[in-house]
Amino acid sequence: MHLISPNDRVGRKIDHSQNKSFYCRICGAGFDKSGEWKKHVLDVHQSKGECHNGDHPFFLEYQKKVVTSPNFKGMPESQFKAGKIRWVSAGKSELGKKRVEWWIKQRKKLGIIVGKNGKYKPTADALSLGGKHACNICGCSAQVRYVYPTLAVLEKINAIHSLKVKFPFLYYDENNDSDIGFIINKLYDDLGKEHAFKETKKIFKLENIKNDKEIIIKYISEEKKSMLSPGVMSNAPDRLDGYHSYNACCRPCDSGRSKKNLATYGQDRRVYEKWSGGNWKAADRLMARFRNDKNKKSADHIGPISQGFCHRPVFWSTTLKENIIRRDNLRIKDILRLMEDEGKGAEVVSKFASNVWDELKKLPKTDEDAKKVGIIMHQNVDNVLKFFFEITKVEVGKVKVGKNFLTENFLSPEYAYADYKFEGFDPNTGNYKKMKTTPGTHGNYANEAKRYVRKSFEVLKQYEDKQNRRIRAKLWKGKDIDECKKAVIGFLKSGNLENAKASLFKLFKIFAKYAKKEYQHS
Repeated sequence: MHLISPNDRVGRKIDHSQNKSFYCRICGAGFDKSGEWKKHVLDVHQSKGECHNGDHPFFLEYQKKVVTSPNFKGMPESQFKAGKIRWVSAGKSELGKKRVEWWIKQRKKLGIIVGKNGKYKPTADALSLGGKHACNICGCSAQVRYVYPTLAVLEKINAIHSLKVKFPFLYYDENNDSDIGFIINKLYDDLGKEHAFKETKKIFKLENIKNDKEIIIKYISEEKKSMLSPGVMSNAPDRLDGYHSYNACCRPCDSGRSKKNLATYGQDRRVYEKWSGGNWKAADRLMARFRNDKNKKSADHIGPISQGFCHRPVFWSTTLKENIIRRDNLRIKDILRLMEDEGKGAEVVSKFASNVWDELKKLPKTDEDAKKVGIIMHQNVDNVLKFFFEITKVEVGKVKVGKNFLTENFLSPEYAYADYKFEGFDPNTGNYKKMKTTPGTHGNYANEAKRYVRKSFEVLKQYEDKQNRRIRAKLWKGKDIDECKKAVIGFLKSGNLENAKASLFKLFKIFAKYAKKEYQHS
């Protein structure tokens, strides 16, 4: 088998004549879409064992600099007696526990408060050598902070019609990174001030901002972090320096992202985008079974998540084409199946949508009527999530009362602490004989639970500004709605959580009343 030597890898050399957004750091092949790039690395290189053929010399040199740096002084057992660097330690091992204490000590010494960026990443960033990290696969050096446009954002930037030379992911050339500062400056140089400003505003959804590239760079860096990514992901305390050994440029080489593993895992992002109820992890696992099956069947939600239905391990078995044609339309057969499942004791709709569902489910007689029910239920989801965002702003002192209240009543991170397998699965019907549940306390489960909660709150930010939110229908308005919302907020601020919950569920009933009127007049 031919294996590529670390010295033969392409690294930061970019062939701009290809004019592509993504480049393989092993062979130099270029691609327009991130999906094509990832598939190439998995199919061509990882399958042949070419991704991990020894550590790159630049990475080995980087390791030596880290262990001898004053920043990492006192790191427990950084080297073996023979002088070999002890780079990796499992967090729950005896050495791992010692290193956890070291990281906590450094965090306190630096005065860093644990926040949304995690327990260790801000500390790792502060201790990093010049804010850079060398990749063990290609040897390239990337910035550790959130300075690079995400894959999706970069594709939008490179889709600008008048842009002649595309920005490659992470590295523009041997001397410049494709970070947000470099990209904005080059857009202004190449497109002109007005055109660059127009395109940047559209891509990053900027409003009420001066046409000044320095102000724009600063604003995006601070206020649009969700559209940026770091050059390397945090992995403290497992890795000595606090980061994964590979940078984002070679992330598809990660063995955990092999075809087999990627087909098994993966979460339907609509779960947290729409605060969907149900055993979301079991549902994800069942969807993966469909993807793994050679019959090429597709899992189709009986009740669309976007309309407030649960993400549960029960699906229609369809072809991908049928799934695409249906989209998020609710049909009579869907309603009948959902009501049938309800009759068997299943929870088919999220808590905040149950009142609207109960008001509307028996009204439609045709598929067109059912489609109207779906549209109105989607409208209800937008109304609910808009108010959920208002609730997240309720804080008493340093206590995030609103977020804690919503987490306790509407999120289910506990489902992360188990894995699920389906025995006797039939891809042609989507049925299975038994769902086997294996509880666990693996560290990844805890990370999965935290990510689920974090993402759920992040998506609520889209409801902050009426002009920016993605809401298909108008918000319901009325004195009864305003009074009920005011009561919920008031009870939360006073610490009366029981009455806050009662008032919120009263609001859901009011929304159901407006929903029924909407249906009757549609």
